[in-house]
Amino acid sequence: MHQLHSQHPLRSCMAEKYKDSGLVVIGVHTPEFDVEKQAPNVQKAVTKFGITYPVVLDNNQAIWDAFHNQAWPAHYFIDAKGKVRYERFGE
Repeated sequence: MHQLHSQHPLRSCMAEKYKDSGLVVIGVHTPEFDVEKQAPNVQKAVTKFGITYPVVLDNNQAIWDAFHNQAWPAHYFIDAKGKVRYERFGE
């Protein structure tokens, strides 16, 4: 679950800094290994790393596929109307 926490400080900082401007951070965990597909394991990692924003477990890669994602981690900035404004891939 390396990708769940590798970029966490950046996401948490942005979530806190811009929350009053309407920024909402949602983590999407698309597991690479079977052990990462188990919700209790993901919840344990979320707690361990102090992640306070919601994290969605994408076991069937529906979100991954919808964004045509090909890299961990990936960041998408989506405006209030649902338009992707910025994408960033890799660490």
